[in-house]
Amino acid sequence: MANRESTQVENVENVEIEKEGAVETKKSMAQIAKEVEKAARKLRRVIVHYNDPKDSHLVTSAYANCDNSYFSIGKIIPLDTSIELEQALCDNLEEAKIQVHIPDPKGSGNMSVKLIKKYSVVYED
Repeated sequence: MANRESTQVENVENVEIEKEGAVETKKSMAQIAKEVEKAARKLRRVIVHYNDPKDSHLVTSAYANCDNSYFSIGKIIPLDTSIELEQALCDNLEEAKIQVHIPDPKGSGNMSVKLIKKYSVVYED
C-alpha cells in the first residue's frame, strides 16, 4: 500500500498520516487550543486571601485577569469569601508577588526586601 501523508489546512480538525499500514491521528492547533481553553475556564470553588500585612485589613476585592491569544478572562473578585473562579484566574492569582520590607534582625535600622505571594488561594473542592 502506498504511503499517504496529508497536510494541515484551515478548518481541518484531524489530520491522518498513513505510513506502512499504521494510521496516526494528530490534533490540530485549533483542537489543542480549545482543550486548553476548556481546562482554563473550568470553575473551581476557592477562597482568596490577600497577604500584604500593611493593608490586608483594608482591601476587600481584587482584579484578576488572564489574557492570551486564544481567550481573555477578567473579573473583580471579593476576598475572604467562598467563590467560583476559573482555573486560569486561580493560577494567575497564585503567581502574583509583592515586595515586603522586613526590619533587619541585627537591629541596625535597615530594611531588607523580600518577595512574597500576593494572594493565597485555598481550593475547597
